[in-house]
Amino acid sequence: MIVHDMLGVSLQSLSAVATGGLSSTIAPGHECPFSKYVDMNTLFDSATSEESASEARTSVIACYRVLRRGILDGVFPPGEKLRPEFLRHTLGTGTSTLREAVSLLIADGLVIAQPQRGFRVAAMSLEDLKDLTESRVLVETKALRDSIALGGDAWEADVVAALHRLRRVEEALEINKDDAALSSREERNYVFHKALISACGSPRLLNLFEVFYAQAERYRRLSVAFHATQQIATPPRDAQTEHQEIADAVLRRDYDTAGAKLERHIRLTYEFVQHFPASFFKRDDTRR
Repeated sequence: MIVHDMLGVSLQSLSAVATGGLSSTIAPGHECPFSKYVDMNTLFDSATSEESASEARTSVIACYRVLRRGILDGVFPPGEKLRPEFLRHTLGTGTSTLREAVSLLIADGLVIAQPQRGFRVAAMSLEDLKDLTESRVLVETKALRDSIALGGDAWEADVVAALHRLRRVEEALEINKDDAALSSREERNYVFHKALISACGSPRLLNLFEVFYAQAERYRRLSVAFHATQQIATPPRDAQTEHQEIADAVLRRDYDTAGAKLERHIRLTYEFVQHFPASFFKRDDTRR
């Protein structure tokens, strides 16, 4: 089977090829949640009985990436039930592939399995974000300390390069805040945060970072979209300056300053969302 490479490709970058695709086969009244982004026919070809193990794994990862992006972007809102039959038809993939992809999302904490009730997108709450924030602070400041102690010239170069690319897209956002630019900014923000801790020497810390970062990314993405449509007074912040100050302290090998600034940077998302009304955390019950 020919599997289109979805790794590293955002839904937004595929919007130019959106033509409706398999969404036209969905029952009336059930809009394909991906139709505004991509032609589902281009995501996966039908599986064959002779599909190799490597192809099957690639298919699982591709399906996982598409569903994960849909959750992070709010295409599937918090609490949304994931209907296997609908997703199989929408994605054009098989039961086993979908099941494995959903199991990865469960491991990420983005999907919850409910006995006898199927699967739902994990709910969001201020309490959950607070717990997530504390967990990120513990993991990322520890990993940053170890990276400062262990990292060499190549690590420093990675941090500088990641900061430069992030700054470029942040400058572009000051001119044009379209969805593609916002998505690019989020991707480069992830690369910068990962670069900061990449020399820590602990695969487990890096794995925890990946899990917690993805969960936090959902709050960030949805809060930005929510804030753009609501009149909400929130504390001002300068993310560019925050990133620069963290990087400067890292390059000086000044952990105390770098750790404190990274912790403050992480906590600001929670402080930002604290000002949101309860409606931000509630799913749209009309989507059942």
